[in-house]
Amino acid sequence: MGKVICFITIFFFGPYLQSQNSGYIEYGYIKNLGVNYETTGTLVFDSEASLFIELKSTDKITDKIYSQDEKGNTTVAVMKEMDVRPKNYISKKKDSLYSIQTFFKKTYLVKEVIPEIAWVLTNETKNIGEFSCQKATGAFRGRNYTVWFTNEIPLPYGPWKLNGLPGLILEAKDDLDELYFFAKKVALGKEEIISKPQAEIVIELKAFISLKVKLYKDKEKLIATKVPRNSQFKFTPPARSSQKEITYEWEIKTD
Repeated sequence: MGKVICFITIFFFGPYLQSQNSGYIEYGYIKNLGVNYETTGTLVFDSEASLFIELKSTDKITDKIYSQDEKGNTTVAVMKEMDVRPKNYISKKKDSLYSIQTFFKKTYLVKEVIPEIAWVLTNETKNIGEFSCQKATGAFRGRNYTVWFTNEIPLPYGPWKLNGLPGLILEAKDDLDELYFFAKKVALGKEEIISKPQAEIVIELKAFISLKVKLYKDKEKLIATKVPRNSQFKFTPPARSSQKEITYEWEIKTD
């Protein structure tokens, strides 16, 4: 009799559990990093991997670069969106996170180990749509986040690089109100193709951050050769405080 009950239980719940292990989520995504920017992000996932894609916004401005002449006058160069969209791909099997980033018209596939975020779970709950969610807080690369995740989708994914909870993150906001993700649509059991993004240049995260500094300096030197000899020119990259990631693990001093 016991074997029959066990068989029936697996047969009944099997399709339901399988449906919770794959799906599609559409997030509203608001950034307020010097320029107010609102767009949509999509997350597709299964039990092995996830892929988050930031879609285009009607607002084409994505970044600003500030420069200053010898009189202290500041000019602003606006960088426009490119056709290649920012993507974040997590592979649980390889413990790797790959990000598509464009910089000075080149596209890079940036690789890192899946970040470990020391989440603190609370007993506070709320409903997001049809899902019961639990509150958690955690610090990630210079920002403090409050997130809401649901155990009803027992996978450790979320928007962008946020991950590592016992359920999927449906809402996330940093404490400066500069980054905000909120689920608008959830479709479970939806089979989507999830594949690692491709780019001509593949680079480790730490090397990429160093490369960006070098490329800014090289650009500054190049522009300096084209301005009058008696003038001064400073090509200033965006401040770290205006980026999603303010500090990195290797930059934090430990005793």
